[in-house]
Amino acid sequence: MSRFGQVKIFSILFGIIYTVLFYVNWSPFRYYPAMEKFTRETLPLEEGGPAILWYGWVILGVAISAVISFSIPRKLAEKLSTGLIWIVPAALLIAILIYEKRWFF
Repeated sequence: MSRFGQVKIFSILFGIIYTVLFYVNWSPFRYYPAMEKFTRETLPLEEGGPAILWYGWVILGVAISAVISFSIPRKLAEKLSTGLIWIVPAALLIAILIYEKRWFF
């Protein structure tokens, strides 16, 4: 009993969900290192300093990807092409580089 199909689905979904959350700049919570505090509220820059959204992106990406990947039937997940596992992250990497080119040009 292999769960490799679910791992393929999880990997593809996590990349897509993480990238979407990154693009829309939304996180279920924020971490303020200057205050050593997690909060759902956006604090003013003067009060909390810069917020880190990365923790929320990762946790939400893992949760959504896990729920969807384990709800897909195993036989259907096993039919997924291994090539797709490489195409999706490559496309996401290109999309992120295009988005981030504003810092370099």
